[in-house]
Amino acid sequence: MLVSYTHSKQINATGWLNAQEPITQTPDRTLAGQDTPNRIVISGNWTLPVFSHTNGILGVFLKGWSLNGVFVRENGFPLGAPAGYMSSGIDPALPNGDNTKYFNTCTQLTTGALSNCTFNGQTLPIAFYQQYSNTLGTLSGVFPSLCPPIPPNADLSMFKAFKLHETWNLQFRAEACNGTNSARFGGPSTSLNATSAGVVTMNQQNDPRNIQLSLRLRF
Repeated sequence: MLVSYTHSKQINATGWLNAQEPITQTPDRTLAGQDTPNRIVISGNWTLPVFSHTNGILGVFLKGWSLNGVFVRENGFPLGAPAGYMSSGIDPALPNGDNTKYFNTCTQLTTGALSNCTFNGQTLPIAFYQQYSNTLGTLSGVFPSLCPPIPPNADLSMFKAFKLHETWNLQFRAEACNGTNSARFGGPSTSLNATSAGVVTMNQQNDPRNIQLSLRLRF
């Protein structure tokens, strides 16, 4: 068995927040959209001891099976921030957020009106201000505190080799990618002036469980 854990922080410095910034200035350092602070990978290969003393025709089919698998668990990527808005200075994360309102979307428009400021019958504090025309942007490209979860993933396989001749072996393999059939949904909408703001799109972004059977002849 092999276990690996990675703790990291990925930073980008490849562009400028505003087009007015001089190109001689060092590009702005921002959290990368692919940042995942914690990642653990567990992999292993096991030869099943059951039926190891079984002989005859049953032994041919029941003993000698092996299992292997790869399990991955990691933090989600930070949510991309929308252009045209400024932060009010508060953390937009909601401690009780759900798929209908993943984060605080309360926005004060340039007209002074408030948009998307209610959740579970309560009025949310202002988290964003709509940006006036011809003003500099101050909102980073991603929200460090908003990281939609990535479900754990397990890829599994079971296989056995049958000896057909002195130099001929037939291997049977049964493999399951995303063996737990864990669904990863799309991130919440960041269109702050739309009614869908903060709503998680319930469309699966990853592949569902995929099972395949194969035979491999070696000679």
